[in-house]
Amino acid sequence: MKQALFWLPLSLAFLVSPEIQAVLGNSVGMIGVYVYPLLLVVAGLAFLIMRSYGDVPDGEFLLLRRHYGVWLSLSSLLVSRVVFFVTGSTIVLATSGYVFNEVFVSAFPNFGFAFLLLGLVLVVNLCGPVCARRAQVFFVSLWFGSLLYAAGCGIGAEAHPEAGGDVAFAYRGIFLPILLLIGVDLGLVQRLNQDSKVQYKLLWTGFLLILVLLGAWAWTMGKMVPFDVLAASYIPHMKAAHRLLGDAGRNVLGLAMIAGTFAMVNGLLQVLVAQMHDVCLHTSLPKSWGRSGFFARVFVVVLGCSPGVMMAQGMAGYEITEVYLRGSLIFWLLHYGLMSGIALRQGQGVWPWLHGGAIVLLVTGASGLIYFDPDFRQLSFAMGCMLGSAVFCAGVVSLFMNKKEVLRG
Repeated sequence: MKQALFWLPLSLAFLVSPEIQAVLGNSVGMIGVYVYPLLLVVAGLAFLIMRSYGDVPDGEFLLLRRHYGVWLSLSSLLVSRVVFFVTGSTIVLATSGYVFNEVFVSAFPNFGFAFLLLGLVLVVNLCGPVCARRAQVFFVSLWFGSLLYAAGCGIGAEAHPEAGGDVAFAYRGIFLPILLLIGVDLGLVQRLNQDSKVQYKLLWTGFLLILVLLGAWAWTMGKMVPFDVLAASYIPHMKAAHRLLGDAGRNVLGLAMIAGTFAMVNGLLQVLVAQMHDVCLHTSLPKSWGRSGFFARVFVVVLGCSPGVMMAQGMAGYEITEVYLRGSLIFWLLHYGLMSGIALRQGQGVWPWLHGGAIVLLVTGASGLIYFDPDFRQLSFAMGCMLGSAVFCAGVVSLFMNKKEVLRG
């Protein structure tokens, strides 16, 4: 139980990020109150996805390899989590630097704070997994307290006179809420303890609690900001907070955004380093890389510095970075489809049918996000490039594995 409590903040890594509040605000602006039934669907899908990880005794990668082979398993992890970490961390770190400059200290350079926050993530992870997990608990708690205060004030507040109006309807708004699923697996991808069923049920309960909080905040955003502004804004949550509490609201939400940024980057980095350990142990890569604490720190530095390189190159402000981010999120949804496929094949009773339904919803959601994306062609091209590069890298690893097996035979 105590171990599961440490995994919960990992599963919330993306849910507490600034990107989710933007997604939720945009969706409210596009479809209005119809976002709430979709949140119920997301809650059900999250339960099924977590249940598909409920009996993973040896870790996610080994399970994927047994059912799909090294090629598809490694490709799926690369195009979803690795690409998302690089692009998503770049964008949210730059956004947090902007927020810190605009809300707290105007004299402090935007990217200066972004690099300081990234440096803090690296230091915490270099100090070891225990330190990184405790930091994750602290920053997720800070985010939770900040948003709980804002949402609590918003529920009892009167609607802003300029709020409401006609929704800026767009079909994309129907599919955006499914992105709230991203990251629910992060607390379950490693080797689980003997109480795995207790673990995924506890994680789902925590996810449900955060989903309720986000739903309350979505209601507040709808009361404070016109729907057309919500649909088009990159920071609808900040607009709502300012109308709700004035400058104090900007301070509260600014703190939540910074805490959420740290939690997202820190949580993803922990999971990626741990999964590199699994990949090294179960592929043709040197086993010493997976067993050595030194190489674990090397992975932390290499992966952790990648968003810094992106920011230094000015990629945080490029639209193509956002496109690759959206592509990685869609691939992550399809990755859940792979895991649900395993549960479908192994399940008994009514559960296989439910996992089959989850696959249909995940594929439908991913397809809708692609088709109704404002940059459909660019997104399709970017996803093709991502998939081609990942398949090539996974193919090289698979080829070396086959050669080793032939030599041993």
